[in-house]
Amino acid sequence: MTSAEVDPGSHPASHPGDRTRKTEMTRGLQVLLGAAFVLHGLAHALPGMRALDRLAGWPVGAPEVGSLALVAVGTGIWAISMVGFVAAGFGAWGVRPLVGHWPRLAAAGALASILLLGLFRPEHALPGIMLSMGAILFLWKRWKASSSVAAAPSTHRPGAGRRLISVVAVLFLLYLALAIIARPWHMRWGSTDAELALTLPGDELVEGPLRYGIQHAVTIRAPADEVWPWLVQIGQDRAGFYSYDGLERLFGARIHNVEHIVPEWQALSPGDSVFATQPGYLGIVKQRLGWRVARVDPGRALVLEKWGAFVLEPAEPGGTRLLVRSRGGGTGSILDVVLGPAGLLIFEIPHFIMERRMLLGIRDLAEAHREGGPSPAAPTRPSSSSSGGSDPRPS
Repeated sequence: MTSAEVDPGSHPASHPGDRTRKTEMTRGLQVLLGAAFVLHGLAHALPGMRALDRLAGWPVGAPEVGSLALVAVGTGIWAISMVGFVAAGFGAWGVRPLVGHWPRLAAAGALASILLLGLFRPEHALPGIMLSMGAILFLWKRWKASSSVAAAPSTHRPGAGRRLISVVAVLFLLYLALAIIARPWHMRWGSTDAELALTLPGDELVEGPLRYGIQHAVTIRAPADEVWPWLVQIGQDRAGFYSYDGLERLFGARIHNVEHIVPEWQALSPGDSVFATQPGYLGIVKQRLGWRVARVDPGRALVLEKWGAFVLEPAEPGGTRLLVRSRGGGTGSILDVVLGPAGLLIFEIPHFIMERRMLLGIRDLAEAHREGGPSPAAPTRPSSSSSGGSDPRPS
């Protein structure tokens, strides 16, 4: 056979440069596919929240809408859809130990997503889910077509940076699963079905159909007139919020809890402000952050716009139920799907942690005052306000 002849049964070897380019294209498509998986998984945040709220009837105390078994099933489906897709994305990006399992994780997420949409039909879900599924299918086909030539598996151990990324990714997945599984419990912590169904002060401020509801409650062994003085004096420049004030200071808010009743802080009127931060918060926020007082029923209810209603209900024998209800209404929009992951992962759990501590703090102070008086009044310090006088907060 001469050098010009080619054996018809043989295949010409591919050029090394072609192989490199094909491998790089495969890797690039896999990165895009991983991003599509992560975004698709996070896009399930709002549909899952809406579906579960409607199923369980949590916001309005309607347990007949769904049993605990259905709530458990719905929560499980939602968790598999979100965690499955996000984990698949991490695996496609090469995060260990998910790197070898991402196709199966994606398949599990897709099946759960179909069940979530088909069984619960949450609002504003179908268009976004269909678009992201189309993008995933397109990228999947391109990746499969280009993955016939793959880079040889790496044999070297990952560096410290990659190991740290893997740990952070796994911790994020655990937090995501916790946020979903714990949500039916923490969204109505301490509340009964009957209390969720009550019409409370502040409900009249909800415009349009009810879209979400958070309600927390605690029993206090003291009458309402002994609980009210602690509640009415909340605020950054007043008695604080009886929560984790060290954590609040860590985030830049100069808040110090006050553990005694201050007569000067016992008056609030509609139109007043309950401040959350000091002026010039973090050196960048010129206007003080806080909530406008919408309604005051002395001895019973304090309603703050953008937060909710703090309501004192009598409880036997001689005690009080302190309810905090936050509700929102409206028709919603596709933008809510984009903001859904932030609500689920950044707002709801921290809000629950801080508000729960606040309720327990008010309870402990009111009960201690009733049983033998609060801790001794702290010494005063000069006020930083323009009105002069003294500031009763501890130094």
